[in-house]
Amino acid sequence: MWRLVWKDMMVQRGPVIALVAFVIYLASAGMPTFLVFLFGMLMAVTGVVLRAISKDEENETLALLATLPVSRKEIVMARYVGTVFVMLVSILFSYIVMTIAKGGFIPIGSLFNSIGVPVVIILSLAAVLFPIYYWLGYDAMRYVMTGLIFLAAFLALLTALPMTQLFFRWLEGIGFNLILGIAVLISIVLYFVSMRISMRVLDFTDL
Repeated sequence: MWRLVWKDMMVQRGPVIALVAFVIYLASAGMPTFLVFLFGMLMAVTGVVLRAISKDEENETLALLATLPVSRKEIVMARYVGTVFVMLVSILFSYIVMTIAKGGFIPIGSLFNSIGVPVVIILSLAAVLFPIYYWLGYDAMRYVMTGLIFLAAFLALLTALPMTQLFFRWLEGIGFNLILGIAVLISIVLYFVSMRISMRVLDFTDL
């Protein structure tokens, strides 16, 4: 399985370079920490994962892997594990850049608030998209993903509105961190359920 994860990482130099430049630009432009993490993580996961899947489609890698001594379960697990790995690396890189830009460490509470929402969005997106990919194919997944990304970006921009900030302060008063923590746990559970569904779908898919 880990060789399959590494295979995806080997074709990611272009998206990685773009991610580095994008995150540095956002941080240097004085963007809020939340937006730097959100856009950086979304760009990393969608760019890296989409490029890996696109390469697989171009080279018919999925059909080739099915003929090798690799189980379909491992093929699916590699995609899900690789996505989490990319997400964690993007969090670490964004944190380092923001620490340098702000000239000090980000408090744990602020860090959790900044990465919690992007984690929920990414895991939820992947939980929806990957079963679609294994069931209906790459094109269907891409169309659905494009719509969801625009929706996520629009919702992220809404966070800069005064009314949204008031809403967040109201959530803080009733335990925003608790609500966010529950949302993160739910998204993790959905991610694992999605992986099991994808395994079942791929088992019955004719490659």
